[in-house]
Amino acid sequence: MALLWSALLVWRARRRRPEALQAMQLYRSNGDKRERERKHRLAGFLGDAPNEAMTWTQLREALLYTMILRGNAHARCFWSGGFVREMFPLPL
Repeated sequence: MALLWSALLVWRARRRRPEALQAMQLYRSNGDKRERERKHRLAGFLGDAPNEAMTWTQLREALLYTMILRGNAHARCFWSGGFVREMFPLPL
């Protein structure tokens, strides 16, 4: 019975996709106004795909599902010139 309950909880958790997975953008607060940051060094990276094989939504889903199923999630970052150029989820 406990195994069935665990399987049901995992199935429910995987079916729910938080809205936060849909978009990742960088913003700067300027008093009461919030403006999208376009000149920050991470703005270009966050606007593009994290790697050639995935979109940001797919990467965040993979990390979220690994976190739900195993309690921890990791991503491999590839650096170039002091900046992160690619990220890949690591299977645990």
